Amino acid sequence: MQNQKVKIHKPNIISQILHPSEYIMGIKMIDERKGLLNISAPMGASYEDILLCERMLNEISRNMSHVIKELPDCLRLPVALFYLYYKTLQVLYDIPLQSLENFNDFITTDISNDIIPSSKQIKEDLLTTFYECLTNDSELNFNSIDTGKESNNELLSNIQTINNVFKTLPEYHQEIMIETIQRIGSGMAEYSLRDLSSGTENKADFEEYNIKLAGELGVGLTKQFIGTNLESNSFDKNDFIFAAKLGSFVKKANIIRDYYKDLLNNKSFWPREVWSLYRKTLPELRFGESSDVACLNHMITDTLEDIPLCIEYLSKIQNPNVFRFCAIPQIKSLAILAEAYGNRNVFNGIVEIRKGLYASILNNCNNIQQVKGWYQKFASQILDKVNSNDANATRILEMLNELKAKKNFIPYQFQELVSILLIVTIFLLVGMCLFYIRPNFNYENGGFTFRLTQPPDGISMDVFPDL
Repeated sequence: MQNQKVKIHKPNIISQILHPSEYIMGIKMIDERKGLLNISAPMGASYEDILLCERMLNEISRNMSHVIKELPDCLRLPVALFYLYYKTLQVLYDIPLQSLENFNDFITTDISNDIIPSSKQIKEDLLTTFYECLTNDSELNFNSIDTGKESNNELLSNIQTINNVFKTLPEYHQEIMIETIQRIGSGMAEYSLRDLSSGTENKADFEEYNIKLAGELGVGLTKQFIGTNLESNSFDKNDFIFAAKLGSFVKKANIIRDYYKDLLNNKSFWPREVWSLYRKTLPELRFGESSDVACLNHMITDTLEDIPLCIEYLSKIQNPNVFRFCAIPQIKSLAILAEAYGNRNVFNGIVEIRKGLYASILNNCNNIQQVKGWYQKFASQILDKVNSNDANATRILEMLNELKAKKNFIPYQFQELVSILLIVTIFLLVGMCLFYIRPNFNYENGGFTFRLTQPPDGISMDVFPDL
C-alpha cells in the first residue's frame, strides 16, 4: 500500500468565498522576512550558517517558522535549532528501512563474528545516539540516506552546519536540548522496533507514545522559557506535566487526521482498545461507515480531555510572544479536530482547514481571552455535529459545555448550503428587479438623473400596482 498518493481534502472555493474577512488575514500571513534568526545571535556564530538554518526552517514548516520568528530575540535562534533537531529525529524515525541498508557509517570492516547490523538495528542506533551528534566534533555524513523528499535530504546533509551554530549557544540551552533530544530519540527508537501495523495496544500505550515523541518537546521548550528568565516566575518543574500535554495534544490531532496516510505506510497509532470496539481490524475503518465514524468521534472525544490542562498551561504564560508561540498550534489542532469530527473524508485522505482560517488564528491568538474564544468557536462547531445516539455523546457534551459551546442557529454542516442558497436567491431577486424595473441614468443639466421606465411590452405591471 506504500507509495500511493494520499488525497488532500481541501476546503472548496465556495467555503473560501463565504469568509471574506479571512482574505485580509491571509495577506498579513505572507512572511518574507529574512535574517531574523541572526538578531542577537551568539558571538562566533556564522551569519551564513544561520541563514541556511533559517531557509531550511522555512522549507520544512512555514507555519512553525512564522511563529518562531515572532519569539523574543533570546529565544528565536535556540528554539529554531531545537525544532530543526526535532524534525531531523522525525525524518530518521520515518525513513523506510530499505533506505538504511547502505548507510555506510554503521557498516564497517571491523565487525566481530561477521555480524552485519540489520536496518532495524541501524535505525535504533541512529535514534538512540543522535543526541551525541550535537556535540560530536567529527564530520557527520548522512548523504547516503535517501528520505525521498528533497527538503529532508537537505536537512540531513546539513546537520553539521546546525551543530556549528548550536555550539555557540549559551550552555544552558545546549544542556536542555541535548537532554530532550536524547529522551525523544530513545522514545522513537523504542517504537521503531515495534509492529505498529495494528496501532498501539491501548489508551495508556497511545498516551505514552505521544508523550515520548511530542510531550517531551513541550517540556524542553518550557525549560528554555524558564532558562531565559522570560517565564521563570510562571513555571516550575510541577508544570512539566501540563507542558507535556501541550505537545501531545498537537501530536494526537495529527495522528487522528493522518489515519489513512499512516495506514498506507503500514503503521498506525490508533489504540487497539478503541478501534476494536468498532471493527475487527484497523484497516476496515477506511470504509467510512457509521461505526467507523463513531470510532473517529471516540478518538476525538478522548483527545479533547487534554484541553483543560492545556488551557491551564497557557493561562500561566506572561510573555505575549511566548504565549502566541504556544497557543497557535493548540488552536490549529483543535480546528483540525473540529473539521475531522464526524467527517468520513478522514478515512480516505487528509482533511485540511481553510488557509484563511489559519491566518485568522495566526493573527488572533494574542491573549487568553482570544484563545478561549477560539475554544468556544470550535467546540460549538463540534456540538453542531454531535449525534445523540453516539456512544460517547454524553461524555463529549460535558466537555463541550465546559468550553461554553453553543449551538449555532444554522448547524455547522448546513451553513455552507444555506449560504449558497441565500446568495443564489439574492442574485435572482436582483436580476428580476433589473429586468422588470429597468433603471435609466441620464446626464441632464450638469448631473445624472435617475428614472424608472415601464417594463417591456407584454409584461404585466400587476405586481407593481403603484408605478
